[in-house]
Amino acid sequence: MISEHLASTLRLGGLALGLPTHAGLDVLLGLGVLGLVLVWGQDARYGGLMRGWALLTLLTTLVWRLNLAWTGLILQTLLIGMTVVLANLYVGRIRRWIEAQERRLEPPLAVQATVMLGPAGRDDLIEAVKELSQRHIGALIVLDWSSSLDERLLPAAGVRLDAALSTELILTIFQRATPLHDGAIWIRDNRLL
Repeated sequence: MISEHLASTLRLGGLALGLPTHAGLDVLLGLGVLGLVLVWGQDARYGGLMRGWALLTLLTTLVWRLNLAWTGLILQTLLIGMTVVLANLYVGRIRRWIEAQERRLEPPLAVQATVMLGPAGRDDLIEAVKELSQRHIGALIVLDWSSSLDERLLPAAGVRLDAALSTELILTIFQRATPLHDGAIWIRDNRLL
């Protein structure tokens, strides 16, 4: 019943604008997006710009619909420029929102490392990474969180150690002049594999 009502509303909306039926949905979704922009435009700092962008979007759509090509080209260029300006103004807010979503979805790496390695193992790994960084030595360190990494996928090169994790051992492995030198280590359950 609801879907029939929605379909008839879309048909009426499409016919009222002289658009094909599927375009009625397009118009409704577009108006919904513009409505969200206007709600976000309540921001005191950039609210006027957001409302101006929404107005410019509607005006550009209307001009293209009326086949005013030259005016449409000018308005479209202004719209693109204004979109870039708004993106630059809101980039900090967008970044903070993304970081908040990451923190909400997944525990921080330090917490995961502490659970997997224990406080002593985590500290050894951090100390080794700091020292390697000061010496300008690149290192690929694989932390196997769930034991789901298939050992057969890794190349056979390198020496298998199955040793306890320590700062000194990590530094030795990444020193070029030592017999144990390798470009990568694999850590699972507080052990160097």
